Amino acid sequence: MFCFPYKPEDIPKIKMNLRELVKYAKSINKKVPELSDEEINRYISGATMDDVRNVRITVPGAEYIN
Repeated sequence: MFCFPYKPEDIPKIKMNLRELVKYAKSINKKVPELSDEEINRYISGATMDDVRNVRITVPGAEYIN
């Protein structure tokens, strides 16, 4: 596995309650990636999953790694 360094200012400023999101997913016998955007949106403050996808960190060259 490769590790690519990035600066703290490159990290998107989106608040997500991961603890409660995981707890919710477990309560309905699902994993977080199996949840719908609507379910995940309940645990994101001031944004949506579409916003998260638009501001995610991209690493040059990562598309060549399997």
